[in-house]
Amino acid sequence: MEIDRIYHKDCIELMKEMPEDYIDCVITSPPYNASYRKDSYNKKYIEYDDNLPEEEYLQWIRKVFRGLKKVIKPTGTIWFNFNYTQRTQTLPYKVCLAAVDEGLMLKETLCWYKKNAAPITSEKQFTRTWEFIWLFAKSEDYKIYKQPSKEIKGQMFYKPLYNFIDTYIHMENQYSKLKISEVHHAVYPVELVKRILSFSTKEGDLVYDPFIGSGTTAVACKQMNRHYIGSDITQTYVELANQRLAQETLIRWSE
Repeated sequence: MEIDRIYHKDCIELMKEMPEDYIDCVITSPPYNASYRKDSYNKKYIEYDDNLPEEEYLQWIRKVFRGLKKVIKPTGTIWFNFNYTQRTQTLPYKVCLAAVDEGLMLKETLCWYKKNAAPITSEKQFTRTWEFIWLFAKSEDYKIYKQPSKEIKGQMFYKPLYNFIDTYIHMENQYSKLKISEVHHAVYPVELVKRILSFSTKEGDLVYDPFIGSGTTAVACKQMNRHYIGSDITQTYVELANQRLAQETLIRWSE
């Protein structure tokens, strides 16, 4: 399989083509099944309505976890970002249990705190300033790379990692003329992915994002000298991701 490539393909089908124990790290954020209606105003995605009956959605997400368990290495990690709406309050917990049912181990639950989250002004709802990031693994051999702090009497101590990542929501950058957020309406920041890469991978590792969308995971990998594979069912998103990667190449060449 060709690496450093974005595939226009359903991730479930692409993972069937991947070898077993192939990927060092998965970083992704699937559709949250969060749309209220199928009209264009609420639709986040071009070819996916994000409004399935809950059990149908859970059956689909189980297939995704089944594929991820196959392709991730025993030493690998899966970082799975998820959120809820007022309508889907219990869905994140069901998704997490679906991963466990498919044989993955839940090792950590992280909070991604969004410093500039969009306010919710309805009478009874709270503004959702954070999202889940679950760490799954398929064996106890999974790798986390902590930075050494100091050695005392022959024992190495490491700088702590906290289960809290705070970033601003940046959907564009000073170099970008691609208007990313106008094409894809569910973009997470490059900084978030880079923070995860820093303690879950090393240079040269292979990272997979089954829902690559606008290409954020691939851009972060390119900035940090990791290899990547991405997949998406929407050709428009694949083209946008490739444009971002080409732009990133130009930026690095000019520095």
